[in-house]
Amino acid sequence: MRKFKIIIETGIAGGDFEDEFEVDDDATPDEIHDEAKDIFLTTAITHITK
Repeated sequence: MRKFKIIIETGIAGGDFEDEFEVDDDATPDEIHDEAKDIFLTTAITHITK
């Protein structure tokens, strides 16, 4: 398993978000990108609707 850290900077004080995710060792760059994108979109939707 490979571990990645995603950092979302919003430009709003206290609005930054960090998360980590794991992918299989043989994950393609597209699969890694898709996982990071899913985390970003889930985080953005969660924070916008609060």
